[in-house]
Amino acid sequence: MTDERISTCVAALAAAYPRTDFKAETLAVYVRNLRDLPIAEVEESVGELLGSSEFFPTIAAIRGGVFERRLQLPPVAEAVRQLTAGRTREDFHPLVWDARAAVGDPFDWRERGDATMVAQARKVYEDLRLTCLREANLGSAGLLPPPPRAELKAVN
Repeated sequence: MTDERISTCVAALAAAYPRTDFKAETLAVYVRNLRDLPIAEVEESVGELLGSSEFFPTIAAIRGGVFERRLQLPPVAEAVRQLTAGRTREDFHPLVWDARAAVGDPFDWRERGDATMVAQARKVYEDLRLTCLREANLGSAGLLPPPPRAELKAVN
């Protein structure tokens, strides 16, 4: 049943992106590489990508969408908003706080939290975010242990 529902999701993608040269082998690869994830999460990720992706989504994009929701990682734009508006630790997602701390201590941010610091923290956040997504994805596939951050527990 799960394979059939994944096939339906991928068929919807193929229909939405008619210029993609879609082969039966492609469908088999998508099914094989998505079947370890809960089908409801795959369907949600595919639905989101149907409305936002300009090109046929890769397996990595679909899996990434699943883990972004599980880990509740804020998009980069939200992280930047937190970096510019946040004042206390409670104003920040834990990963954004880590990026902020990597660039400067609270005194630095209070005294000169300028555009350069925000840009540096944004880059650090992007890197941390990608690392968390990669580790969660590989951990799900049994290739790595899950991310060690207690704050980033998956939400089921």
